[in-house]
Amino acid sequence: MHDALLCIGTGSLVADPNRFRFHSDQHYLKSAAEMRYLFRELPEACNNTLLIAERASVTIEFDNDALPSSRFRTPFARHTQEGANRLLRDLVLRGAHERYGESLSDEVMARLENELVSSRTWVSRTTSSWCGT
Repeated sequence: MHDALLCIGTGSLVADPNRFRFHSDQHYLKSAAEMRYLFRELPEACNNTLLIAERASVTIEFDNDALPSSRFRTPFARHTQEGANRLLRDLVLRGAHERYGESLSDEVMARLENELVSSRTWVSRTTSSWCGT
């Protein structure tokens, strides 16, 4: 499964012998017991992950395509990394204002900026598929 997702993400074919791949048998969803063993020196990591998961409200519909069914228009440049980054930043800031109000604290802005910087490796592909570019 991970191998196929990696091919989708890099635009490669599974049959391509020269494509990017991870050579490991560890790319799968591990059980709670396996994760606790792997992080036995940091048990709070598993505890905190469980706390976050319990606070999330997620429903997975296996027979439903999770991607938007219609494309939306955007005022940002298409086909560019800069345009994709600006689109994501705009969407994130709109969401932050809805959650925290019109005035965002320095702490919230610092967290948002950190997350935006961290996400730049995949944002272009994701927003391209949403915008139909």
